Amino acid sequence: MKRYIASVLIPCLLMQFAGCYTMQLSQKEELANTKEFPSIIVMKYDKQNYLFESSKYVIQNDSIIGNSWLLLENNAKVSQDTRKISLGEISSVKISKFDTIGTATYVIVCVGLAVLIGYGIKSLMENTTENIARKVGEGLGNFFK
Repeated sequence: MKRYIASVLIPCLLMQFAGCYTMQLSQKEELANTKEFPSIIVMKYDKQNYLFESSKYVIQNDSIIGNSWLLLENNAKVSQDTRKISLGEISSVKISKFDTIGTATYVIVCVGLAVLIGYGIKSLMENTTENIARKVGEGLGNFFK
């Protein structure tokens, strides 16, 4: 019974600890209707990119107001400042979302490796035990001759 419980709980625990979140391109209308405030990257029409970290901004009167980082082309954070960006100035938005495919792949690989390692250790122990028993038997056989 414990094995069955563990077989369900271990993948769930791995998904909690190693949940893969990625920045996914979204519509700015989706941002305006959100009730949560995940991390977002706002790309303006003038090619400026801003990173608003999770829960450090609000959306009021069709504008994003909050503490944000200016991002360079290589996504390096340059300057942090309080900014107000109108939704009309935004060309696109990347929102931090849970990546189910990446997370599921990660969990399957981890569980598969754990199973392979477990079977490898089990077969190694069986072979070692069998070899020890054979050698002890041979040693005792030679002792009584």
